[in-house]
Formats: sequence, structure tokens, C-alpha cells
Amino acid sequence: MNEVTDQYGRLVNGLGLQPAEDELFIGKLRGFPIALKFIRGESSALLLFQIRHPLPAKAQELSDLCYGDELDRLITEKKVEISMEDRLAWFTLVDGAEHLADGSVLRLLNAVLTAFEKAGLGRNSELCHYCQTEQVATLTCENGRVAQICPACLHQRTQPIVAAQAGALRMLALCPVAALVGAVGWAVIWIAYDLLFELLKTNVLHIPRIVAAVEMVIIGGLVGGPVGWVMKRIPHKSKKLYAIVPALLAIIAVVAGEVLYVTWLVYREMHEIWLGLSLKLLTRLWGESDGFYLIMKLLAAGAGVFMAVTIARPAKPKLNL
Repeated sequence: MNEVTDQYGRLVNGLGLQPAEDELFIGKLRGFPIALKFIRGESSALLLFQIRHPLPAKAQELSDLCYGDELDRLITEKKVEISMEDRLAWFTLVDGAEHLADGSVLRLLNAVLTAFEKAGLGRNSELCHYCQTEQVATLTCENGRVAQICPACLHQRTQPIVAAQAGALRMLALCPVAALVGAVGWAVIWIAYDLLFELLKTNVLHIPRIVAAVEMVIIGGLVGGPVGWVMKRIPHKSKKLYAIVPALLAIIAVVAGEVLYVTWLVYREMHEIWLGLSLKLLTRLWGESDGFYLIMKLLAAGAGVFMAVTIARPAKPKLNL
């Protein structure tokens, strides 16, 4: 496989391609924007080319393409695949390692480009493939796709994404509210835990492991769910933000929930809400609690943090190129 990797590197250099996102290499060949991705398997290697052109998938020119005898045979043998989308052709060499070894990759790629040129797909090769009027000097790579698109057309296609991100500041302001909701959920769970023991008049409950696991998921959802839901709707370029901020907010929710829980304990004894006393008693309560009880709370807190981070993980906006 190291030899195949070296051959792939030589192919990339020979085509004059440059590295881009998602392990793509992009550039232009005979006026066509192309992208190449090398997909390694345990016993095979697949070469996936993108070839950009200005026509929609249902254009008559694309239905009349003639690739030649060699490519037609390889397509019949399912060793090569060619498929069309709007302004994009996918050219796949299923056994990429074999074609790298015998040096046929460039020959087959050129055969495809020749067929495209004969069908008229190579006209106005410097113009934007969308408006067909503006010159484009630099290729764009978004969501794993190469495109020849001018700034105006790119801006037009990003407007739905920008619109979807509207109200981000409003959602950001909801983060403390989400943490407060999580805190209330935490307090309610542990208050219910105490009341259950009182109701059953026992100090010991035998709970099946599956039930305990479900309880952790429920607690995690109550504490981390609101935080994750709000964070998911706040657009931001930093992936770390979606891990660090939800985790911090979930921890804040847990601590605030503990304060609310102790406040409830104080209220039961003194029939008044005394937040200052609750804060003083909190660390004392942790110190006097038995190990199993503290472990349960730590696991529940961990579940809350995990749920917050998991739910907050954003789906990447799709740019239709």
C-alpha cells in the first residue's frame, strides 16, 4: 500500500493539483476544474474524480457522450463508473491501485475530458459555471466539492445559510436560561430520589443495572438536553466551542442544581429559603455523603455533560454547488 500511496502522490503532482479540504486535491486540466480523492480500503484503492462543467444533469449534450471503446468496456465490466449531476461529473476508477500501477489513470481521464470537449462542455472554460458571465480565477471547495463559481453567485447560494443563522445572538442569550432549566431538572431528580426513600420507608433500594442506566440517560437529558439544544442553534466556526461551552454550561447546571437541592433541604427544615446557608452547607453535604451516593451524582453529572456536548454538535450547513 505504501507503493500505491507513492504512485498516488506522483499522480497528484503530475496533474498539478493542490490540497484542499476533506482530503481532496483540486486543480484544472484542459480547462476543466477537477478534484481527486484517494479512498484506501483493506485490499483495494479507489480513485474518485470530480469534473466540473457548466451544464445541468438533464442537458442533451450529456446524454450523447461517447467515451471510446476502452472506457465503454471498463464501464461494462464495472471497473469504471461515470455519473452526472448538475454541473458535476463523477469519474470513479474502482481498482485505483491497478490503474496507478499500469499508468492508465491519466489516459482514461483524458479520454473522459475528450468526450466532454467534443460534447461542448469545455466552452468558456474561464467563466463562472453558474452565471456564465464572470471570469473566475480561483476554484472554490465547499462540502467536499470543487466548483468554478464567482463571488456573486457564491454569495447568492450562501444566503439561505446566513438566513438560517439569523438570531444567533438571541439564542446565545438563552444559554443561561438553558443552564437554569438543567439545574431545575437536576434538583427535581434528586428531590424525587429523597422522597422515594421516604415514601418506601427504607434506606436501601435494589435497582437493576439497566434501570440505573436508563436513569443516567434521563438525568443527562434533563441537565444537558436544554443546553445542547440551544448551543446546536448557535452558528460558530470553531468546533471546540461546541464541546467546551456545552460542557461548561452543563457543569454550571449541575452545581446550580445542587444548590437548589440543598435549598430545598433547608426549606424543609426551616421553612424559609436561605440561599447563603445553602451555599455553606453544600460542601459539607458532599463531605458527609457516602461514596456510592457521590459516585451516582458524578456519573449523573458526566451523563449531563455528555448529552450536552453530543446534542450541541452541529450539522454542517449544506452549500448546494
